[in-house]
Amino acid sequence: MQVRVEVEVFPERMDGHDDAGDTTGQIVFTVFGRMGIIGLVIFIPIAYLLSRELWIGLQVMRRYGSQCDARYAFTWAFVMAGFVNAFFQSTFEAPYTAVMFWTLLALLCVMNNIESEKFAGGENSELEPSDVTGELQLAGRAGVTPA
Repeated sequence: MQVRVEVEVFPERMDGHDDAGDTTGQIVFTVFGRMGIIGLVIFIPIAYLLSRELWIGLQVMRRYGSQCDARYAFTWAFVMAGFVNAFFQSTFEAPYTAVMFWTLLALLCVMNNIESEKFAGGENSELEPSDVTGELQLAGRAGVTPA
């Protein structure tokens, strides 16, 4: 008795169109190929803002040095790796990487905003005990009242 198993590496879509060449493996070419010049005009400011958030995150980590929160460093590293990887592979084609990337980017933006407010408010750049333990000081901010 013989069993034969066939695996299609690049299966065809239902309309008969071969899907293999749709992904170039680089985000800029993918955006340009699918959305043209208008897509690039939209993508370039997004890439700039993403780079800006990564730069702010790098400055925050440099300011805290070895006392930087590991969660902050992980979030920054994941977003940085995803952004760089997008220029070489199809990172955002798979939902499991895209969802995680955009979620952690939003988290990085929030953390950068909190750190920017601390720095702009003239607070000491040294870490507070609550920063080390991971507790968030929410009392009195955004309508949150202490329990």
